[in-house]
Amino acid sequence: MFPKQGKRPRKLPKWLRRSQKRIAPKAKFKADWEDGKRSRWLSDAEVWRRAREKQAERLREATEEENALAAILLRLGVVFEREKIIQNGDRFVLLDFYVPSVKLCIEVDGFQHHLNRRYDAGRSMWLAKKHSIKTARCWNSEVMDGIAEHRIREMLGLPR
Repeated sequence: MFPKQGKRPRKLPKWLRRSQKRIAPKAKFKADWEDGKRSRWLSDAEVWRRAREKQAERLREATEEENALAAILLRLGVVFEREKIIQNGDRFVLLDFYVPSVKLCIEVDGFQHHLNRRYDAGRSMWLAKKHSIKTARCWNSEVMDGIAEHRIREMLGLPR
């Protein structure tokens, strides 16, 4: 009835395992060129329709930090696009800020990106490899503290 003395059970009881659930990180970024198969479930028109809907939603629900970074870029005189759409097979990727003159993507990351490091790294590599777009990541706190402005000036070669 009871386990023998000196031996521990191999697994935790179910009731204890359930209480120790962790938040799972987001899956790895999947590019259409990775597996050699390019399965097309959606037409290009349908992908673009969904992308424009998501783009409009994200522009409506922009965070305070994203609006602050947009104000910084405008003040510096940088021409940029917000929520730029890049198609990835039958999916799409939205870039927070895109500077077309230097092919630079600026992403504003919040706390949830601590869990998504693997996904973000794969996405940055895919953008660099397939579209020659460099990715710069700024934390929300850096934008609000003014550190991001100095980093952007350095990246774009703007005077201080």
